[in-house]
Amino acid sequence: MTLHRQLLITILFIYALLLFGVFSLELRNTYDYLTLQLASDVDNTGTSLGLSLTPYIESQDMVGAETVVNAMFDGGFYEKIEVEIYQDPPVSIHRKNISGAQGVPLWFETLLPLPELESKQVLTSGWMQMAQVTVVGHRGLAYQKLWQLVIDLASIFIIGYLITVLLLMRALRYLLGPLDAIRKQAIAISRREYQQALAKPKTKELIDVVDAMNVMAESIERQFNEQLLETEQLRRSAYLDAVSGLSNRKHFMQQAEVQIDEFGHGSLILIKIPVLTDIYQQFGFDYRDNSIKKLADALIENVAFESESLLARISSDEFVLLLPLLHGEELKTYLGKLIPKLKDILSIDTTVQTQSLVIGCCEFEPKAQLKVGELLNVADSALQRAVQNSQPYATEALQAQSKGRLEWKAIIEQAIKNDDIEFSQQMVSYYPNATIRRSSSETLHYELFSQIRIEGELVKAASFISALEQFGLGADFDKAVLRILAKRLESKPGSESLAVNLSLSALRDPKFIQWLAVFAPQHRSFMARLCFDIPEQYFVSDDFDSLLKVLRRNNIRFGIDQFARNLQQLRYLKKVQPDYVKIDFSYAHNAIESEQQAMVLNGLCRAVHAIDVVAIAQRIEDDNKVKALQNLALDAYQGYVDPETPLLFEMKS
Repeated sequence: MTLHRQLLITILFIYALLLFGVFSLELRNTYDYLTLQLASDVDNTGTSLGLSLTPYIESQDMVGAETVVNAMFDGGFYEKIEVEIYQDPPVSIHRKNISGAQGVPLWFETLLPLPELESKQVLTSGWMQMAQVTVVGHRGLAYQKLWQLVIDLASIFIIGYLITVLLLMRALRYLLGPLDAIRKQAIAISRREYQQALAKPKTKELIDVVDAMNVMAESIERQFNEQLLETEQLRRSAYLDAVSGLSNRKHFMQQAEVQIDEFGHGSLILIKIPVLTDIYQQFGFDYRDNSIKKLADALIENVAFESESLLARISSDEFVLLLPLLHGEELKTYLGKLIPKLKDILSIDTTVQTQSLVIGCCEFEPKAQLKVGELLNVADSALQRAVQNSQPYATEALQAQSKGRLEWKAIIEQAIKNDDIEFSQQMVSYYPNATIRRSSSETLHYELFSQIRIEGELVKAASFISALEQFGLGADFDKAVLRILAKRLESKPGSESLAVNLSLSALRDPKFIQWLAVFAPQHRSFMARLCFDIPEQYFVSDDFDSLLKVLRRNNIRFGIDQFARNLQQLRYLKKVQPDYVKIDFSYAHNAIESEQQAMVLNGLCRAVHAIDVVAIAQRIEDDNKVKALQNLALDAYQGYVDPETPLLFEMKS
């Protein structure tokens, strides 16, 4: 077979496979998204209908109840709405839509069957059950959207494929010169590296080939961006409160555990706004929702100064803030500025004189096994005390014997001065079915965690990281860590890869980046074994170009730690191009408990796989969790440590 035919068949075959893969992935993601949205719509409708029917059923106004059901059924797209009222004799109100999906062939519905989704709500008055509301979603609209997606994608892909065939056939006829530029572009595409378009070569015979390769690269990049957008939408639907745009209760509880474990110090602020009920009763849902959005915007504006803060709406009239580094007088000053702004938003005339807002605060210090629920209970207790005393806020503290921040500052500075830092290790292991694998080894790398010995006991970085960040000691501490590791490991060469964390304060210090640019070339053998774990927050909120230049110039591998913790866009991922991501532990924890959350985790993994990045699950502490996650799209896991794993080197000087 001629070279012309070999090249033509090979390129077109690869392109066809890529298009088929993207087509299948796009269809599956849309199917999952529509199923999730249909389920959410059914649940929301059931809840809303139940709230609307309750006053009519309590007053035995069957005409009013039927009117509400008819309005809800006619205003949406449902297969069935049924209300069974428990009275003597029983009364049933039902509406049903038996029409199918218009314009969609039956074979398509058989090929991609959507589940029948229904929501049942029991309405109560006190302890008495009054009625049961059943809402069944209509799948016709979802089938129409899926069918239209198939038609649109097929049309675009077929036309694009035919155009590509014509371009390649014409170009390959005149292929006489070297194909190095095309070879490099093909390698970049196979590695999911979306480079700039190739410049037109001087050789006329190569012009069309280069054009075709550029079209292919742009097509794949566009599909990656669409997949990333769908993944972001799935995450938002699972973890965001739809009205306020803030984190929901579940996401807050998971993230707060991590923040408390990492920082140990701070304040949890519980904000209750009873007047929202009055606003709803007098002005309706839209006005109330608009007030909630304004409150959320004000809260976001007032926590912007603290990158590690958490903010969520946890119930219809409650917000919660976790501010890791706020205490005492700083907390009072903060509340003094926040309360007037919130009251300003709520300053409307209501006929019911309800306290517009009340705040309960829990200040906490390092304490063994401190739980988010405990902090919320203390904050709620403070809030109730504020209500009883007609005060705008009240605070309570969880006291624990801990070192003051100035004392921690002195300890850290002494450890840096004497290079008195020790380490523990944790192994990151590949799954047997890993999609992305960097080597044939079962281990990706070992992560090293810094510790300081105080009065004979090793203290983890979580106990002093707040002081480290507050006093801007992160850069000096990280320099000391790298100097110590270089000294110990260069005298004990090995093949194991190691990972260390870089602090936010160090990454935000231009002098540290400059120091790293000098340090790395001086310790090439050590840096060849080293990986940096960089917090996602840095890539979301900071200018990281100078850091990436240093890392890439010195061939230093790095990964994103706490990946996807931030619910904002993941567009930075394409520009950063890390070697691996360590997905925030909450995704793996949720995926074990819920198939829908497993779908979100798989979406994240597929998004990073599209740019050839290893996806790692964190805090996998036992065999059951390892096995529960092994059939997902994860490549590796961290946290489960084999007790027989030998230490890489002595952990102390």
